[in-house]
Amino acid sequence: MAQTDSNTSKNKFKHLLFHQRTLIEFMVKNGYKPADIARELGVNRSTVSRELKRGSVKQIIAGKTVLKYFAETAQEIADRKKANVGRKPKFLNCSEFLSHADKLMKEEKYSPDAVVGQAKDLDLFSPQEMVCTSTLYRYIDADLLMTRNIDLVSKMSRKPQNTHTRTNKRILGKSIDERPEEINDRSVFGHWEIDCVLLKKTKEKVLLTMIERVSRHSIIRLIESKTAACVSQAIRALQKEYGTSFDTIFQSITSDNGSEFADLTSCLEHTATEVYYAHPFSSWERGANEQNNGMIRRFIPKGIDPQSVTPEMVQRVESWLNRYPRKVLGYASSFDVFYQYTSSHAA
Repeated sequence: MAQTDSNTSKNKFKHLLFHQRTLIEFMVKNGYKPADIARELGVNRSTVSRELKRGSVKQIIAGKTVLKYFAETAQEIADRKKANVGRKPKFLNCSEFLSHADKLMKEEKYSPDAVVGQAKDLDLFSPQEMVCTSTLYRYIDADLLMTRNIDLVSKMSRKPQNTHTRTNKRILGKSIDERPEEINDRSVFGHWEIDCVLLKKTKEKVLLTMIERVSRHSIIRLIESKTAACVSQAIRALQKEYGTSFDTIFQSITSDNGSEFADLTSCLEHTATEVYYAHPFSSWERGANEQNNGMIRRFIPKGIDPQSVTPEMVQRVESWLNRYPRKVLGYASSFDVFYQYTSSHAA
């Protein structure tokens, strides 16, 4: 079958096509050798040899086992191999981690970053069995998980913060400008931020929230109203709770200029605790407190019926906050870091 003007198209690509495999099957049946077939197809002889080896199946003819080449069998094998080429989506290999992530994000209100960070910190999964934070966010965006974006309380805001400050019109005590640098840079333990979180606009029952700047340890108390008297009562209760350790653990407290904190300085005048007041309309000066309040809203949303909020509920939220793995702490919990500091002071 040595033709000088064959109309069989020459394959310019690496892989054989089905019509070429059909020609191979025809030529093999008619006794042509691999070299002749290769010459006809315009390919290397080894290409034909490998093709015959892959596409041949065993058959028993007249009691003897023989190998016969079939174009359809060879094409099916080639298609199957082609489908397996390329990197497999990691999604398929991380089902256990993704189930773990779904559970924490939906039931425990963890952020994707907290899920990934805790898994790495506790060595719960190997790197091959889990994905990074950005990939986990992509899976959520693509609806590949049970968790949806609506289940995530917030994503990181990249809005530049306004650094403009206003002069205090009401002087309640020491300005935040007088606060030592060791407090500002979080190099010393024992310095707190304080705020009130409304349940409803009526100001009937509010949450008094405090957060320690180094450990991010949280204290939440349910008080009757957003008044200076109720705040002072809660602070005095904390003094009794911590006893002689109060001055060491609460070295300073920074608040906003709300009227509910008007008596904070006088309430603490017989202690070693310093009180500082942030500038008006400058919530970023108490950033840790503001972020913490947002996390509290995961469980106690704005507009909730105040009568449905109990001290037991508040205690559960406080415990969740202090057990939450925080990226800023290397995914340790606030409780762990707070305990380390208080234990060292006690010793």
